[in-house]
Amino acid sequence: MKSFPLVDGLGRPNDPISLGAALHQVSVYLLLARSMVAHLGGDPEVVLPLAMIVTAAMSRLLRILSVKNISQRIVRAQRVLERVPDAIAIARGLPKRVYCGLMSDRNIATERRLEELGRTGRLYRVACRDYRLSGRSRR
Repeated sequence: MKSFPLVDGLGRPNDPISLGAALHQVSVYLLLARSMVAHLGGDPEVVLPLAMIVTAAMSRLLRILSVKNISQRIVRAQRVLERVPDAIAIARGLPKRVYCGLMSDRNIATERRLEELGRTGRLYRVACRDYRLSGRSRR
C-alpha cells in the first residue's frame, strides 16, 4: 500500500514516476510472496496481483483507495530477476588469489572491512567484491 496526493481530485497522483516506481516495488513484493507460498507447498496464485494505492485530496482529509492490477509488472519483475547473475557462481569463478585490498583481508575486523568498502564506493571491480564480508551475502 502506497499513499500519494491527488493533483486534480480525479484520482491521478501528482507524481506518475513515483507511482510507477511504487507499483514496480509492489510487484517485486508480490513475486517474493508468491515464491514463499510455493516454497511452503501452497498455490502461489492465492497471492493476488493487486496493489492498493491511497490518494489524498489536496484540500481535504479525504482518502481515496485505488486497486491496480499489476500482473504484467509481476511478469516483468520475474523476467528481470531471472537474468540477475548468481553471485555464488561468480565468486566460484574468481581466481583463488584475487586480492582486493582491505576489503578481502579476513584478518581485519569486519567493521574495518565494511568501512573500506564504503570508502571505495562503487569504484571497485566485480572481481573485488567479497560476498561474505560479515557472514552474509553482500552486493
